[in-house]
Amino acid sequence: MNEKFTNFTPYIILILGVSIYWLTAFPTITWWESSEYSAAAVCLGITGAPGSIILTALGWLAVKIIPLNPALDLNLFAGLIGALTVYASFLLWREIQRWHNDNLYDLGPIENCALIITSLIIMCSSSLWEYSTIFAPYILTALFTVLILWVLLKWWTAADSEISWKYIFAITLLLGVDFSVHRTNAVLIPGIIVLMLVRNYKLIKSLKTYLAAFLGVMLGLSAQLLYIPMSLRDPMMNLGETNDIQRWWDFISLIQYGGGFLLDIIARKAPFWSYQVPYYFKIFGGQFCFLDKSSIVLGFVPAILGILGIAYLITLNKKLGWTLLIFFVLTVAVSIINFNVPENYFRTIDRHYLPTFVIFAVFIFAGVCFLFELLKKINGKTKVVTTSILILVLVFTFLVQLNRNLPSRNNSNNRIAYNHARNILESVDRGGILFSNGDNNLFPELYVQIGEGFRSDITGCNLSLLNLDWYLKQQERHDKNFPSVGKKLETCNAFRPKWKIANCEIPLDSSVQREYHTSTRLVNFSLPAIRNDSSVWPQDIALFDIIRANRWRRPIYFIKLGLDAELNEWLRTYLVDEGLVFKLVPDSSTKTNIEAVEDHIRKYNLEGYDNNSVHLEDASLDIGNFYYGIFLDLINDKLRKHEINNAKKYYNEMIDKLPVERLRPDKEVLKEINEIKVQLCSH
Repeated sequence: MNEKFTNFTPYIILILGVSIYWLTAFPTITWWESSEYSAAAVCLGITGAPGSIILTALGWLAVKIIPLNPALDLNLFAGLIGALTVYASFLLWREIQRWHNDNLYDLGPIENCALIITSLIIMCSSSLWEYSTIFAPYILTALFTVLILWVLLKWWTAADSEISWKYIFAITLLLGVDFSVHRTNAVLIPGIIVLMLVRNYKLIKSLKTYLAAFLGVMLGLSAQLLYIPMSLRDPMMNLGETNDIQRWWDFISLIQYGGGFLLDIIARKAPFWSYQVPYYFKIFGGQFCFLDKSSIVLGFVPAILGILGIAYLITLNKKLGWTLLIFFVLTVAVSIINFNVPENYFRTIDRHYLPTFVIFAVFIFAGVCFLFELLKKINGKTKVVTTSILILVLVFTFLVQLNRNLPSRNNSNNRIAYNHARNILESVDRGGILFSNGDNNLFPELYVQIGEGFRSDITGCNLSLLNLDWYLKQQERHDKNFPSVGKKLETCNAFRPKWKIANCEIPLDSSVQREYHTSTRLVNFSLPAIRNDSSVWPQDIALFDIIRANRWRRPIYFIKLGLDAELNEWLRTYLVDEGLVFKLVPDSSTKTNIEAVEDHIRKYNLEGYDNNSVHLEDASLDIGNFYYGIFLDLINDKLRKHEINNAKKYYNEMIDKLPVERLRPDKEVLKEINEIKVQLCSH
């Protein structure tokens, strides 16, 4: 009976992990890498550097196999990877334990139940849960951490044998392949070197060791070469356009972001001891060691179990136990040093700390087994009572984790990013060119177009990417009607210092005059030096040339949110506000097209903001607050026109769809809302 139960335990853990992550997965895309990698997986395309070939390829296969919505397919696939990570962590611990006790079947149903409950505590930790519900590279990184650690410990047992080089080859192969996952497991390398030297320092004298390591890492790194044929396919998402060796190298070396593979560890971006180290432990504490009103002291249980697990490993094998502790501490230290977090950074870095969390998860499993080893020394009723208390503590610790993280990790009804992307695309006239700036104003719209074929008549164009010389050519290939600038821009990120103003005259024929409701026949368009030091950027020149070449043939729009101040100032004369977007017009004497705003508001889908079960992360809150400005402009216009009933209608719609208590607008917006409320109540 015990043998059967023990054999079934890993599968129960896997099923529970899949169930939790699938039930709480996003039904579609969300912000940041979720939409970027979802779009890439659908078209087998290339994301921004450093990318993730492995995740993209696996996601592409998942979309082909699972007959659901592409983004949901990919999020469910992420949930499977997350469940496999916990499953593999448990099997890794069981393998370590088996080295010291061939007969694991003395673990009875109670012990196995305790380990299953422990797996639930780990599954419901904040970061692991978050990245198991969205399609992004980070959860695959966590799975690779377990695989690398597994092979490393296999090497430990075979370090003195003739076949040890095979494990060294496998370890370096996985590290090389991980370079095509997201590179994060490079933080394991110092710990791996120390662990190997402690186990068998003689390996540094072996030529076979160096040869195996070299061949393994080179074979693993060769996966990066897949970027070239992938780019040559010219998919709809082809960031970096790695279709020759030079561009391939620029992409993998991250030259766009400064090069050097971003190893900027010497000059610290924030105080190391007073900020960066506490920052890591703050995030670690959020996973395994926390104190709040709902947790009492149970929030400390996972950390205590992990510490006991380290102690247990030391009692099982002093050399291995201490070495694994050093390995963990080194990995934590390298993570803090390598991920040089600026103070008050706009995003959390917890995703890059996942390898350390996974290692600690193995220690937590060990800690539970250690407690049951101690319970074996107790007999009679005392053992029954103590065992019952231990099980209850584990159950309530799981419930504390669940209660603490479920509100923010259950995103099964969260479509905010997806709806916002559609709202933007719906604001653009047919055949329009839509300029964006920043990840959250580019990738959600791109996924909706690529993944679901919605508004594929619109050409998206990213202003930041216009700084790169290949991007314009790519736009022209993908859209035969794209306004060709007729020349290649200068080198990536080059500035044009001491810029002299550029001028052009753009005529309007009668059809364009009718479309834009203007009698203007000629627009004098100018590009002054809009940047610091009397300069312009390549993107400014490219945009100027696109507008000039377009000659009003296609409507041009800019996503309002994220449009930089210099660009906004330069184009101000030609921009009209239409809610979520600015439209480029020959004459913007009317700064807001209120009819267009009203038409767009009727179509906006704001589902989720009024649902208390939908978690509002920072990006969603920012977007939600942006909608207030659109509603308030329309309401104020109705009040000026004495259309009180319409003003009341839009005010009530705003309050219903964008509840103030959930979105927490700033003081100025809240003041304006209250002033309008007073006006409406007086009528």
